[in-house]
Amino acid sequence: DPRLWQYVKGHWPVRRALGGWQEREDPDTGNLCYLRDYGASEHEGKRRPERYYHDAEECVFSWEKPPGFAREEKLQQAWSVVRVRSTFVRAVGAWDILRDGPSGCEFYCRRE
Repeated sequence: DPRLWQYVKGHWPVRRALGGWQEREDPDTGNLCYLRDYGASEHEGKRRPERYYHDAEECVFSWEKPPGFAREEKLQQAWSVVRVRSTFVRAVGAWDILRDGPSGCEFYCRRE
């Protein structure tokens, strides 16, 4: 029902956005859903076991993590590991140059 998804868009806050998807959480139950973000390039035990997917002209929803979201999540986790194990070399403007110990590669990381 499109009205359900309009309600979700208006009432469930965005927890995070990755890979062109928004992860939204029901503030009452903690259920998660994923909304395709076309503008972008919880109470444990109450989560619903069923999955739902809706595709309309301009809205796509899923109860499961979409591949694009999951892929971006894994990339962020991997980069987090690399940043933690790397050593600071120097700063250039808003960027830090870091060196990864195991590979010896230097990379730039924007300061947040």
